[in-house]
Order: sequence, then structure tokens, then C-alpha cells
Amino acid sequence: MRHKRMMMNGLKNVLSVGILIIVFLQEGCCPVIGISAGDSLDTAAFSPPASKTGTETPIPSGTWTRVPSHTESPAASASPTLDVITRTGAPILLPSEVLGPENVDRITELVRWQTDEVFDVEFSLDGTKLAVATADGVDLRTIFGDPGEFGSSRRILEGTEVDETSFSRDGEVIALSSNLESVTLWKEAPDFQVEKIIEQEMYLRSSAFSWDRERFAAGDHSGNITIWELASGSVVKTIGGMGFWVDSLAFSPDGKHLAVAYDVCLYEAPGGDDVITKRIQIMDLATGGLRTLLDADISSIEEIAYSPDGKLLAAQINQDYILFSVQTGKILVGFPAYEDGWLSNIQFSPDGRLLATSPRAWSGEDGHKPMIQLWDVDPALEAGRLIAEGDKFTEVVFSPDGKLIASGVHSGAVILWGVSFIRR
Repeated sequence: MRHKRMMMNGLKNVLSVGILIIVFLQEGCCPVIGISAGDSLDTAAFSPPASKTGTETPIPSGTWTRVPSHTESPAASASPTLDVITRTGAPILLPSEVLGPENVDRITELVRWQTDEVFDVEFSLDGTKLAVATADGVDLRTIFGDPGEFGSSRRILEGTEVDETSFSRDGEVIALSSNLESVTLWKEAPDFQVEKIIEQEMYLRSSAFSWDRERFAAGDHSGNITIWELASGSVVKTIGGMGFWVDSLAFSPDGKHLAVAYDVCLYEAPGGDDVITKRIQIMDLATGGLRTLLDADISSIEEIAYSPDGKLLAAQINQDYILFSVQTGKILVGFPAYEDGWLSNIQFSPDGRLLATSPRAWSGEDGHKPMIQLWDVDPALEAGRLIAEGDKFTEVVFSPDGKLIASGVHSGAVILWGVSFIRR
């Protein structure tokens, strides 16, 4: 995950450079495209896949720039905010359907909670709680539990600006705060006290929690990566020499590999116009071996993320989302981000069928509104858009069961999206 406040402060410029793309996801269906430093990322020849259904419009062979998206987005849902019953003995609310390409058109805003300025949101591993990193601590919301508890909240680390949050395997809240000089992680103890588990002098550029929530990795502005064990707070591995900016980090689902996106200076020019290349590499954490997925002269790599089966790596490159085959290192397909606004984040659904992306702002008839783009990973088509009131989204995440999407609105709100709730 790229460091949230670093993204918001815009420390690196992103140029509106188009990116090539298109090759169908099924292995062996089409030629794949390799990229090396200096290559153009504008266009690529491809052979289109056969239509999966009789209703799809075939894509002509030839040269293509990006996967086509909808020219019109669906109107924001008019469904009223869910009337949450909180009295003792009220039925427990449960999401009704796993989200997928087949029901994206029925996803709506179910409930919205107001809070402070939001930097990050994260579900607990069991999906019962939602932690919201804000400018004034962590807002902890109960999603599912005892009757009547839906939406109940409490605040920890009040008075501290928290950039990122997560949960331990035991359900304890973990909070990260950083500045230009240090990074600090706190954990909530069983008695609801907060203890500091990690404090390190570093200029944090990127960070990632492992899928099992047992490790935490942080990259700095000097090409160094540190990995800690969360239970003990001890350093388990340090890695150096990863260029001079570590832009983004992502653990593989099995925890054996770490994907790293970073900048490399090829030539320091006297006038300051240094020659920079961007790289994405997969590191074997046991052996230290590296495999390169991307080495190219491009403007920006904002964030990278593994698919749940570990076979794909998604990356925000310039203003597009690219899927790499982890096994072959080749580009499989690309999705265009909306061209107006900074990119926010990228995440796969738990079953890997949907890819959620979010531009920082979307320019529609009613002005700029936050938007979530949902992509059908196979056959690489935009499945729909979710548009809300407010300003830019800072994070979009799926619940562990794939039935809800939580999104943080930077101006101070958290939205839960889904097909519907049922009461039991």
C-alpha cells in the first residue's frame, strides 16, 4: 500500500500518459507483451479473444490502447440510507449476496457514517469490525456481532493523526502514524489500552501488512525496506539497494514473496534532469532472489496488489491499472482509470472475480464526486461504477466474505456498499 498522506500531498507528479494494453487473461490465448526501459507504453498489437457470450461485441484485431470502458456511468443510487435498528434484541444485519460481475448493477450505498478526515479503512479478518484511520485517531465500528450492535463505535488514539490501520490475527486494532522522520505502530491491548509495538526512524514512502497479519513491511525514500514481526515488534528482515524511492509494497498471499515497486536513477544529470526508470520486482523472502515484471521509463507507479490466488499482480501505472502474470512476468491486460483526477487504490475481491479501483475524483454532470470502478477481471470489462456524494475516496476494500465494500471519503465519511442487507 502506498503511504496515504504521501499520495494526498502529491509529492510526485503524475503525467497523463496513455498505457498500452490488451491481452486476454486466459493463458496462451494471445501473445503477451514485454516492456523494457525506454519502451513506449502507448499501443500494442494483439489478437482479441473469442466472445464469451453471443451478446458481446467482438473487438477488431489490430492496434488498441486500452480496454474500453462504459461511456456513461450509472446514476448514483437513490436508495435511502439504511434505517439501522440499534435497540436491544434487534435482528442482526447480514449482507445478502457475494459481490460479483452478475450483480454489480444492484450494488447500492447501504449505510454512511460520518467521522473525521479519513485516510484508510480495513475490515478485521473475521469481517465483524471495521477500523477507520482518521485525522483524530482510529474509529472502530462493529459490523456484525450481538443484536443491536451494528454501527456502534469507539475511538482509540484520539488526538493522533493515523495514516493506516489493520487488525492482528487476534482481532486487535493496529494503527500506523508517520512523519518525515519516523514511523510508529500501535496495537490495542486486551484491556483496551494502546501499546506502542514499533518505532523506527525513517522517511516512510510505502507500507504493507501480510495477508495473515503477522508481518509489516515499510519502504523509505532511500531504497531500504524493513520487515517486522507484529507479535513481538522485532525486525525479521532488512533489504537495501531498492533504488531511491520505494513506491509500493505487497506481500503475496502465502507470505513467501514481496512485490516491490521502486525508482532507479540511471543517470544523474548536472542540471537536475536525472534519468529515472521505474521497476516492479518480485522478491523471494527466503533467498532474496528477484524477478523483474517491469522496467520502463514511465511517470508513476502508485500502488501494487496481489490477487487472492497469487497468480496476478495489479499495478497502478500512470493513470491505468495493469495486470501482470506473476508466473510469466508478462502484461495480461490493462484497465483505464478515469482520466480526471488522482488514482486512489486498487483491490481484488476475495474470490478474485472483481477488481475495484478508484480515481480520486470523477467529473460528471453534477461536478466532482468520488467514484469506484468495478472491473470484471475475466473477460476484462468494466462491470459498473459506484458514485457517492462527497469528495475523493481514500480507500476501497472488500469484506473478507466478499459481500460488502467499504470506502473512506476523505472529507469525513465511511460508506458500506452491497446488494442489500437481510435481518436475522
